[in-house]
Amino acid sequence: MTQRRSNTSSRRRQRRNARRSRERRFEITVYLLIFGLFAIAYFLPNISPNFVALAGGGILTGSALWQTASGWRVNIFTWIGGLFLLAVVFVASQGRGEIPGGILLPIGVLIGVVAASVIDGDL
Repeated sequence: MTQRRSNTSSRRRQRRNARRSRERRFEITVYLLIFGLFAIAYFLPNISPNFVALAGGGILTGSALWQTASGWRVNIFTWIGGLFLLAVVFVASQGRGEIPGGILLPIGVLIGVVAASVIDGDL
């Protein structure tokens, strides 16, 4: 009986470790996409702040949706940051078309989400 129990717990542990490994790889991929967006914004100084906000909001919200669908834990700052950026782009498109604060707003929000994730222990 002891042998069966240890085999079962061992298989559970292996599945849990594999799931954590997949989740960790996904999170690293998302952070690489965010840093890639930083690089694009840095090397293309004439890039539209709306594009950076839309891409950043799409990356964060898409990541949160995928993690939720996969049954993984999602940092609340990922949801807040992604939905905030998408809302800013929507409001800006309804008005004069410019994001207040220019490129600093989406970059600041993305840096804030990454920093909050590090502080929360997700990265």
